[in-house]
Amino acid sequence: MTFLNFSQLPESSPSKGNLCSTNNFLWGVCEDLESYCRKRRHKWKATLKQVYFNNPWTGISVVAASSLLILTACHTFFTFLYHKFF
Repeated sequence: MTFLNFSQLPESSPSKGNLCSTNNFLWGVCEDLESYCRKRRHKWKATLKQVYFNNPWTGISVVAASSLLILTACHTFFTFLYHKFF
């Protein structure tokens, strides 16, 4: 099996930095895909899925930790309100 490393291609190579040729019939789709992948939130979403939700146990622990943090913040807020008004 052969793998192509695009970072080691010479500058004059037709594939260097030009993976979507403008004369290709899928050029528009390729441009849309590249613009989608450049967005930060899509990168974060992919990282979240690959790193934190790669199996059910890590997903459960992320949800549990998030809910614990939210409940702690609510408890602190309502304790502050109780001591302020009573």
